[in-house]
Amino acid sequence: MAIAVSEGLDQLTMPRLARSLNVAVGGLYRYFSGKEMLIGALQVRAVGVFAEVLNEAQRGVQGGSLLRLVVTVRTWRSFAETHPAMHHLIDAGLSDPRRLLSDEQALVVQATLDPVLEAVAACLSDAVVESLLSPGDVRVRTYILWAGIHGLDHFRKRDERLAPGVRSGPLVTALLRSLLLGWGATVTNVQRALGDGIH
Repeated sequence: MAIAVSEGLDQLTMPRLARSLNVAVGGLYRYFSGKEMLIGALQVRAVGVFAEVLNEAQRGVQGGSLLRLVVTVRTWRSFAETHPAMHHLIDAGLSDPRRLLSDEQALVVQATLDPVLEAVAACLSDAVVESLLSPGDVRVRTYILWAGIHGLDHFRKRDERLAPGVRSGPLVTALLRSLLLGWGATVTNVQRALGDGIH
């Protein structure tokens, strides 16, 4: 994981890993059939840790479905600070235009990510049941939200050079506010859920 973060996924090769561990390359193949399987295992581990962090954050939420949704977004953003290497690996899997994994390996990673996306979908579905959002395709909304938050997360590296209103935190807040209003939430309910915004 350290090699992938500090040197990039291209440098994470079996020979490079063997050198860093001071073991024979052949020994690594007892555990991973190749680089692709290694990257997949790292991503599964990273998503699993994020799922645990999210479950813990959700456990303490006192409020409705929209507040749980905001907590989910805040947790993803704070995960980048508390677990930067794991956040980087999840991000790389989503952002890199290359196919880093075979379809089979990608399905293994997706199976680990599905509970996280299902938690988002549950918040959105509950909000419809609670009449906080208008009816709509929860799965589509989940992916729109996930893609938007993930994309804006890339602005974080430019935060120090940007004006406060266009830094990643305020942009994520604006995106979430816009989506929720577009999906039928009232201004009052959005303000209540966002509180002082996304940080």
